[in-house]
Amino acid sequence: MKAVNTMFKEFNHFSFNVIDVTLKGESDILINTKGITISRGVIEEMGYPSHVRMMIDNENKVFAIQACKQTDENAYRFSKPKGEQKKPVYCHIIAIRNIIHDLMADSWSEKDSYRVKGIYYKDAKAMIFNLKAATRQEPYSASKKA
Repeated sequence: MKAVNTMFKEFNHFSFNVIDVTLKGESDILINTKGITISRGVIEEMGYPSHVRMMIDNENKVFAIQACKQTDENAYRFSKPKGEQKKPVYCHIIAIRNIIHDLMADSWSEKDSYRVKGIYYKDAKAMIFNLKAATRQEPYSASKKA
């Protein structure tokens, strides 16, 4: 039998720091064949708006998400209140995804996923995503999990 390191006999011999699991990640979106995943970073930076409008600037190839009122035209139910929103927002509105893919058809593959970092404009309560700056994501493969 191998000798056990004495350091591992008692928990108090360690110098653990608690990991803050509430830290926000990147403010970005992931666009794939199923729709758009909007990161918790975007939601947090925008202040957990209950409703947003999705917008597109065709000329500049920019997608935007702007906080709005529930009664505004084309309002999309977005986030729960701060303490309740635990996951990213998944937008499965294929029309939005198709508009973005059609706009980027000259440089994006239909089958690939693309990540786009956002820039927040506080005065407009909007996060914009320059689609021309998107990075292609490697396809997920269960066989790559170790």
